[in-house]
Amino acid sequence: MTTTPHENHIRGFLAQRLHLLEPGLRRVDEEYVLTNSQGTGGRIDILARDRHNMWVVIELKRANQTAREATQEITKYVELLRREKRIPSDDIRVIVVALEPQWQELLAPLSNLARNWQHDLRGYSLRIDDDGVPLDARRVDLLPEPLDQKLTPIHFIYLFEHRDGRDRCWKQVVRRAAEAHVDDLVGVDLDYCGPSGIVMYPHALYLGFGRASSRKGRPPCGQECDHEILDKTERDEYEHPDEYDALCHVTSSVFG
Repeated sequence: MTTTPHENHIRGFLAQRLHLLEPGLRRVDEEYVLTNSQGTGGRIDILARDRHNMWVVIELKRANQTAREATQEITKYVELLRREKRIPSDDIRVIVVALEPQWQELLAPLSNLARNWQHDLRGYSLRIDDDGVPLDARRVDLLPEPLDQKLTPIHFIYLFEHRDGRDRCWKQVVRRAAEAHVDDLVGVDLDYCGPSGIVMYPHALYLGFGRASSRKGRPPCGQECDHEILDKTERDEYEHPDEYDALCHVTSSVFG
């Protein structure tokens, strides 16, 4: 039975082959010692600089036990390195390197950290030979934001003279939004309660669009509707292009 080489061997070989992770990456030090006047310090497996001269903290994990500690370690190391060298937050990156089995432990916590962290965080799955020499590295796709019930920035407001018009509008909005594959939709009734005769349209329906469901595929608007939809170039400029197209689908036929 072949055993996995010790982490020290893999680290030494990897430090001489950082180009497997990305071009222009160069070694500064191995097991770089960090001190911490407030508590325990630590050792960065490989400290490097990239082709833009940014600092890169590289952490190597070859066992599940150490993989479970990765999130705590890298956040501590980045904080200590920044304080030691007075590095701006946008001038430091993190690369976590692990063998394929360890990504079962790493993927979920690192994905969560990457979405909410101000530092660039990337993961690579390393393939080695029997002696621990790295053969190649594959960029790991971190998990996207879960499609939970969150509103997007796509909002709209309808104005009405009478409440019954608003009620009819809401029913039409729900039907048209479903055609555009919108899973979550919030409608808020707003009523003006001041002196009468001042506001022309005292009743409003405020809409907040949730995520359009990717499980149902792209809405059929491109073939069946005559309203404007985003083209490929425009879609790249929008954070929520499907939801914006859904708004156009609704407002093309539902009016206040």
